[in-house]
Amino acid sequence: MTFWAHRLGFEIKEIPITFREREAGESKMDSFIIREAFFLVPRLRWRK
Repeated sequence: MTFWAHRLGFEIKEIPITFREREAGESKMDSFIIREAFFLVPRLRWRK
């Protein structure tokens, strides 16, 4: 969504958030999320 908003000329700002409950511990990112990002990001980049 951010990619398309940028392409349409919208201003993009990043606002950091802090999850105080998870300052230390395991990540919830799994192999499916990593694979999805690995293949989806380039597809969005080259889509017209």
